[in-house]
Order: sequence, then C-alpha cells, then structure tokens
Amino acid sequence: MQEPDFDEDGRWTPPGNQDNNYGDEGAFGTTVGPSKFTEYYEGCSEAFPSGKTFMDVFETDRYAEERKVNLYFPFASCEEWQFASWILHSRLSLTVIDSLLALDLVH
Repeated sequence: MQEPDFDEDGRWTPPGNQDNNYGDEGAFGTTVGPSKFTEYYEGCSEAFPSGKTFMDVFETDRYAEERKVNLYFPFASCEEWQFASWILHSRLSLTVIDSLLALDLVH
C-alpha cells in the first residue's frame, strides 16, 4: 500500500498527480470520471434505488387521475380552495366558522 503524499502546506496530493489526473486507481479509491475520485469506507451506508419515494406513491394512489384533471383536488375549483385557505388562515373561532359554513350562500 502506497503512503499518501503531502506537500509543504500539509495538503494531500493523490498518487500520479503530475498531469492534474486526480483519482488514479490504487489504495485510496477509484477513478469515476475525468476528474472525479471516489473513496470507499468499510461499513458506510448504501443507497437502494429500488425503493418507492413519496412522489412515486403519490402519483399512483387512487386519486392520481383526479389530480391530473383537477389541480385543486380535493376541492372542486380554485375559488373553493381559496375560500378554504382564507378560513384556515383567519383567526375565526370554530363556532364562527361553523355558522359561516351553515349559510345557504356558502353551499
């Protein structure tokens, strides 16, 4: 195993760095691309690309088709969503909100 090279300022220089060729294969890692270097650590975590993300599940649930047609689903329209958002952000009590929603005008 080759020992790492350090310059006079204490910075590490990868082996074979004469031509700016970072990441020569050897004890320190593997060349991945034109100037990319990967170091491997025993016992580190791994990524498992076959798992489903939140968006994968979201795009395949039973309401996915409805969301493609109606951007504001589960609300019927943009206006209905704006009304619900306004109520949510208002400082009205639940009693006042209940009486507001009971009006025929709101239905």
